[in-house]
Amino acid sequence: MTYELNVAHLYGDLMNTYGDVGNILALQYYAKQMDVHLNVKVVSLDQDFRADDYDMAFFGGGQDFEQEIVSQDIQTKKQALTDFIESGGPVLAICGGYQLLGHYYIDAKGDKIPGIGALDHYTLAQDHNRFIGDIVIKNADNGETYHGFENHQGKTYLGKDEKT
Repeated sequence: MTYELNVAHLYGDLMNTYGDVGNILALQYYAKQMDVHLNVKVVSLDQDFRADDYDMAFFGGGQDFEQEIVSQDIQTKKQALTDFIESGGPVLAICGGYQLLGHYYIDAKGDKIPGIGALDHYTLAQDHNRFIGDIVIKNADNGETYHGFENHQGKTYLGKDEKT
């Protein structure tokens, strides 16, 4: 029997600057290996996020222009997304998606872009600096090691009960 997993791809039409759809493709690949049928639906501007329709959400990154547009629209989804997260709904959020789930971020021009505060962090811009390169993160809780790549203009400050 095939298991089905329903994924909301938040603003997948706008927040895909860095090839975040590749994360969806990777999820689809691994789901297939486990005999899981992955149903992915883009939830974008002027569309409701109905938490009961999804098993998880994915939220990719975008440039400041797109993030400003999404920042305005996501306020209409604030309660539903916050409730989803607080009830244990898994969310894979990357770059601008992660920033917009927090309180705010400061963009490259110095403008404060509001998030929804579903997570207790904020991001400040750095002057004339980017974090670019391969990274290795050791999870202190379970000993796992994660390998990745980062390309960030901002620096995120975690809130209470958040950790890397």
